[in-house]
Amino acid sequence: SRDTNGAEAEPGSKGPIPQQDDSGYLLTLGLGSVGGAAAVKYGSVLLPDITRPNIVEALLMVSLPMAVAALILLKLSSTSTQD
Repeated sequence: SRDTNGAEAEPGSKGPIPQQDDSGYLLTLGLGSVGGAAAVKYGSVLLPDITRPNIVEALLMVSLPMAVAALILLKLSSTSTQD
């Protein structure tokens, strides 16, 4: 099938992918950046209990994903060498 521009659509797709203009994307990106910066800067004022630092939680948040990824890689590498 062909769309209105003459380009062929992917087989099994629901139609052409809608294209968002660059200005809409930049506006969304800018608003998300400003909102994220405001949440980081003023989060401790609005939610002081959540933003209180805890070294144990911080270390777990950093080390657990790395340890899980290492275990998954070790498991996958050992199964591929045994085949």
